[in-house]
Amino acid sequence: MDHRSSSKAVWFLAGGTVLLLVCGAGWFGRREWLIVRSRALANQAEQMPLRDDNAAYDLALRSWQVAKTPEANRALADTFPRLRATLQGHSGPIVSAQFSLDGRKVVTAGEDKTARIWAADNGQLLATLEGHAGPLTSATFSPDGSRVVTASQDHTARVWNASNGELQLTLAGHGGEVWDAEFSPDGRRIVTAGHDKTVRLWDATNGKLFATLNGHGSFVWSAHFSFDGQRIISASEDNTARIWNASDGNLLVTLQGHTAVVEHAFFSPDGERAVTGSYDNTVRVWNSATGQLLSTLQGYEAMFSPDGHRIATGAGDNDARVWDAGTGNLLAVMRGHSKSIQEVEFSPDSQWIVTASADKTARVWNASNGQLLAVLRGSDQISSANFSPDGQQIVVAGVDGIALLYRVAGLSHLGEMLRE
Repeated sequence: MDHRSSSKAVWFLAGGTVLLLVCGAGWFGRREWLIVRSRALANQAEQMPLRDDNAAYDLALRSWQVAKTPEANRALADTFPRLRATLQGHSGPIVSAQFSLDGRKVVTAGEDKTARIWAADNGQLLATLEGHAGPLTSATFSPDGSRVVTASQDHTARVWNASNGELQLTLAGHGGEVWDAEFSPDGRRIVTAGHDKTVRLWDATNGKLFATLNGHGSFVWSAHFSFDGQRIISASEDNTARIWNASDGNLLVTLQGHTAVVEHAFFSPDGERAVTGSYDNTVRVWNSATGQLLSTLQGYEAMFSPDGHRIATGAGDNDARVWDAGTGNLLAVMRGHSKSIQEVEFSPDSQWIVTASADKTARVWNASNGQLLAVLRGSDQISSANFSPDGQQIVVAGVDGIALLYRVAGLSHLGEMLRE
């Protein structure tokens, strides 16, 4: 009789729970035993409540230290993020969640007609911004964090005191829903994008209309300033994006070529290029001065890295991708989501990417090689995910009206571990 079939090995966890029973232990060498043990520890880590402080992560780390198996890597990604706070109070879906530039506050915009301001360190509700007569479409802080501008389907944008939630200004004039609103980099102006086919510029101090930017043939979904505040880029249902002079509202360039709605458009950090994302499942990179098409990428969501070297995209195949912003070459594919990607964002240091998905997860990836580092779980579809300015936290928001603050300090160490 083969001696391997006559021997047994039994491993126990604390408390007497059987971890592994193997008949024919001689069949396994040391490496095989370590792999089996690593997988068993990883499985136990995955079964633990992920919000049980550090216990699940510690067990996943032990699994990885025993053997670097795919199961151990997955357990690390699932248990690495620490839930810091649950932001609960909205009675409907949250459409966006953003940090203030000092990282001390978070503002959420809801379809319940309110925006809410929260403390980023403990999730305490600081103010509820009430007064809109329709669902909100966006909410962002002013550069100095003292104000918030909200956009709404009630045809207005409003400016609020970020400390006490008092209404300061109502920007009325659009002939339809306001889909986007943001402050200029110096905080002196506000740009709004409307269903009435216009982009509008406002004085952020007194709320007076400064200029109306006409030219789009259909709804305008978004409008953003260049980093120097000198230009504005808008994205429209008319399949184009347009670049405007922020001083006088004159049209400078029309970016034409998409065959479906352009929902997003952004300048590169140096302002030399623009990126557009369209429902035709292409992302296009343009010379922002001439409108020349430079490259066509796969996806519909798009964002430049803060250093301007890369572009992240989300595509209809549920994958995210990283591209060289200069050449358009594909650098990495990030696979793991099982449903559509709602948002892609870089960390402030350009090292990491967070993706928000309808599959109820946000995922954190290495921007250099596309490796999965962490999975942030929500209880419903994730509509928004953003890093804090120091890169140590991520806020994710869901259609269930709940936002979650996750602490992700230590991504560099985790990334180095997984590269070993």
